[in-house]
Amino acid sequence: AKTAFLSQMSHELRTPLNAVIGFSQLMLHDQKAPLDPSHARQAQRILDAGEHLLALVNDALDIARVEAGRPDLSDDVFDLADVAEGGIDLLGDRAARGMVTLKKISERPVLVRADRRRLSQIAINLVGNAIKFTAEGGVVTLRTGVDSDGRPFLQVSDDGVGMTAEELRTAMEPFGQLGDAAQRAQGAGLGLPLVKALAEAHGGVFTLESEKGAGSVATVRLPRERLNDV
Repeated sequence: AKTAFLSQMSHELRTPLNAVIGFSQLMLHDQKAPLDPSHARQAQRILDAGEHLLALVNDALDIARVEAGRPDLSDDVFDLADVAEGGIDLLGDRAARGMVTLKKISERPVLVRADRRRLSQIAINLVGNAIKFTAEGGVVTLRTGVDSDGRPFLQVSDDGVGMTAEELRTAMEPFGQLGDAAQRAQGAGLGLPLVKALAEAHGGVFTLESEKGAGSVATVRLPRERLNDV
């Protein structure tokens, strides 16, 4: 019932949100009647808010689908390093604005059979979360490879503020948010719970380790059966 309700609500919310986003983009890119700098900044805020709300709707629906046992996963074959590269490319500007360095380490080509879009979503959520809690001059590293048990993995580490044991528990709860007001405004507290749900939907596990003042390490390990050796 919850999934059906959220599915209907997401449809009802997406229609006006897509209009808000679409018209904001048209205003910002109208070459015939360009906005002055002040109005352009305001239009950008409308666009950012619309995209934030749309991402929240999508994340809430994704979690509900996984909880209901209907994750709707595709069966793609791809290199985990490509997913890592895409996540870093997408978030490069955000990292640059925060003066954070992004690094990618691929131990070797790791072909897996999984849902590429969902794995990309995992990478983007983890990297985005690491950037948010890493100060200027910090480093966020995305690593892909195969562990000693033969399981393909995707790991994001940072040298940011880190978390206490209590903050770790809060971070894993839906809508649990940490940090100051500016950091909380950047998300809805669904990123890490969604990563966990998507990892488990693939038969994998998600672990999060952190130490206050020393950064965090988030790892998604897929089952060995997901490794595509053919």
